[in-house]
Amino acid sequence: MNHRVMNNFQMIAGLLRLHGKDADPAVRAELLKAESRVQVLARFHAMLAATGSDGDVDMVCYITALCEQTQGLIDRPGEVALRLDLQPLSLPSDKAVPLVFILNELVTNALKYAFPPPTGGSVAVDLHPSPNGWVLAVADDGVGLDKAFTNARTPRAGLGTRLVAAFVQQLDATLVTDASHGLRHEITFRP
Repeated sequence: MNHRVMNNFQMIAGLLRLHGKDADPAVRAELLKAESRVQVLARFHAMLAATGSDGDVDMVCYITALCEQTQGLIDRPGEVALRLDLQPLSLPSDKAVPLVFILNELVTNALKYAFPPPTGGSVAVDLHPSPNGWVLAVADDGVGLDKAFTNARTPRAGLGTRLVAAFVQQLDATLVTDASHGLRHEITFRP
């Protein structure tokens, strides 16, 4: 079963890549983003299959792997540092999946947009308990962001911003964004 699911993910990713091959550059970019999102789900499924369990997901292990893979996709070695400070947490897959998608969107955006070449900096990912549950924070010390883009309800919000808002809602979590120095997103949720 796991093998068939992984084949389906690869087939979907391949179709997106093929459709983008001869497409207009703007369409190609959007199809590559969609392919990247499918790959995140495929990696998450592979991790679940590797654990041999339908139970809880070790978030430290997965967040570390996801961040390392995402950083490897951004071809700026030595320019952008990725720092992780993660407290142990296991989540059921119905909580882990939306959190993984949120994390992927926020880390990818930070690595891609916070530091226009030749500038560099750092992206920090923190996962820790709080009085209201748990906090997942993604922060960078980059150029910041136009505040209009931080609100998922604005017409200018991209698909990634809208996906983050939808997954935050699915988790019954809260999202606080601070653009006063670089950009920091904090998601507070209950396991």
